[in-house]
Amino acid sequence: MKYWSSLLFLLIACSLPWLVYDLPPHPLLVDSTEGISAEDARILQEQTITGIRAAYANELSPYPGQLSNELECSAEFQPVITDEYVLAYSTISKGVGACTHDTAKYRTLIGWKYCEELKTLYAIQYHTPKNESPIPFFESMRCP
Repeated sequence: MKYWSSLLFLLIACSLPWLVYDLPPHPLLVDSTEGISAEDARILQEQTITGIRAAYANELSPYPGQLSNELECSAEFQPVITDEYVLAYSTISKGVGACTHDTAKYRTLIGWKYCEELKTLYAIQYHTPKNESPIPFFESMRCP
């Protein structure tokens, strides 16, 4: 019985209804929105991207002075934004916005897969160690 319950857990963990992917080696979060048009799915993507851009925007220093009057994230840590995903550095708590080597613990991919036939948007967050790329795993995810 123990074998079958483990197998069942593995099958549930490796696929949502209609989204297919291999067992991930790192933390993965998948959220689905059903009954959504492609246009509305794109609007949700843009809203998420806007929030991520805000996390990396330059801001005034709370203590301006000799070192700097503005806080900014160097180009090395700026997110890479494409139509399908955002690739960013995240902190130990897996929150995007890490801008230094000591705070950047993960490489985080926030992506979207839209299944046209099902009218379902899958929002994906996948975290890998900062020296690994989450892109190959994301690209392996597919609709049937």
